[in-house]
Amino acid sequence: MSNNPFYDAANAVIAQFDKRMQYMKPERAVGESASAVINLGRIADVARYAGSPAASIVIENAAKYWQSYGKKPAPFPTGDSDVQFY
Repeated sequence: MSNNPFYDAANAVIAQFDKRMQYMKPERAVGESASAVINLGRIADVARYAGSPAASIVIENAAKYWQSYGKKPAPFPTGDSDVQFY
């Protein structure tokens, strides 16, 4: 767990996506990634509302990048905003 509950929640979304993809038919992968992107966006909104604008921006940018380029973000690092993509 990190110092940031919003990164923890975003990591949980990414982990759940990975777990679901193990059992998912390939034709459903696009819809599953779209759902994960939406959930990351929701977490970014909550972070912004709760007064954590830095986490909000990082998570929102990762979600937008995933949506635009199809590259899932790596798990969010502990307390850092340097997000990597697979």
